[in-house]
Amino acid sequence: IDGSIPTEIGDLTNLDRLRLDGNNLIGSIPTQIGSLTTLEQLWLYENQLTGSIITEIGELTELTHLFLRNNGIDGSIPTEIGDLTNLDRLRLDGNDLIGSIPPQIGSLTTLVQLYLYENQLTGNVPSELGELTELTNLILRTNALNGNIPSELGALVALKNLDLNSNTLSGNIPTEFGNMLALTSLILRSNNNIDGDIPSELGELVALTNLNLRNNNLTGTVPTQLASLVDLEDFRLYNNGLSGDFPPGVCLITGLNPIIDCADYTSASTCTVDGSTGNPSC
Repeated sequence: IDGSIPTEIGDLTNLDRLRLDGNNLIGSIPTQIGSLTTLEQLWLYENQLTGSIITEIGELTELTHLFLRNNGIDGSIPTEIGDLTNLDRLRLDGNDLIGSIPPQIGSLTTLVQLYLYENQLTGNVPSELGELTELTNLILRTNALNGNIPSELGALVALKNLDLNSNTLSGNIPTEFGNMLALTSLILRSNNNIDGDIPSELGELVALTNLNLRNNNLTGTVPTQLASLVDLEDFRLYNNGLSGDFPPGVCLITGLNPIIDCADYTSASTCTVDGSTGNPSC
């Protein structure tokens, strides 16, 4: 299906699902969609839509799924999106969105998935995201977000996947991350400026399978507490400023395939990679 979405769609006031995904629709989202106040699912992803997200979206208070990903939508995320208090899935990834992440998203306390990656978002990661205690996936990678990682994210006890890579974040990894016991993947790599030590509290994340901290400015030693991460499969640390010995206990984790650059360490002889297994020899 091609062409634009007709304005007359706003006359379908009893509609509860609108799925137009995977077509060749062009033009902007008509403001008349704000009249569909019984709508529960709005799926417009994978089209060629342009223009901004309409502020009238805030009228759709029954909405549980809002999928606008993979279009050419630009402008900022409207603050009215914080009125969608029944929302559990919000996917705006793969667009050309600019501006900051509105703190009003912290009002969406039933949200399970928040995907804002591959846009041009700037500003800080709002501390209000720490109110989203039902969240399992928070994916903000490949934007231009800056500032410190808010310690409030440590309250996301249901979170399984946190991906902040390819931004310009700075400051330390919050010690509060040790509270996210459901976390299986933590990715803070590439084009960030995160510094300080690797918190020993990360050793509490016993469900973790993927820990990627490469291409930052981390210093100090690798905490011995990381040996508690017995399910870890992928552990990447290279291109930091780490020093000291690589903890022997981490080398003994079954199935671990870390990527270690021995140039990161002052005592490089204690960290040599076995070419056949890819594991460090300690």
